[in-house]
Amino acid sequence: MSATSVAPGVNIGETIVCRITKAPVRRDEIQTLERLMRRDKANSKALRRSQIMRDRRKVIRTRAGRPWKVGERCGKIVRVEEGSQWTMTLIPQLADDLKAVAKYLEISKA
Repeated sequence: MSATSVAPGVNIGETIVCRITKAPVRRDEIQTLERLMRRDKANSKALRRSQIMRDRRKVIRTRAGRPWKVGERCGKIVRVEEGSQWTMTLIPQLADDLKAVAKYLEISKA
């Protein structure tokens, strides 16, 4: 699949910068943008770090006579707001997702 239809002058394998120009209302589009935003290196590092910290802070209780780890809920690392931007590498698997939310994004080379 050609990535040139995603943004002019952008090829597969290049690093791109995506900026949200308009916040979507539909939940599907918000989830798609959140999934794309999690591909940013800083966001993925924060997600890994928070997962490690949640695992360390688990409380062990007894349930049915055996130890049961009670974990806390995952925090939201990314927020879909107008003006938010992130950097990621364009791969063919993301072309359809980018096309689906293209009306909310401004895509350029990094």
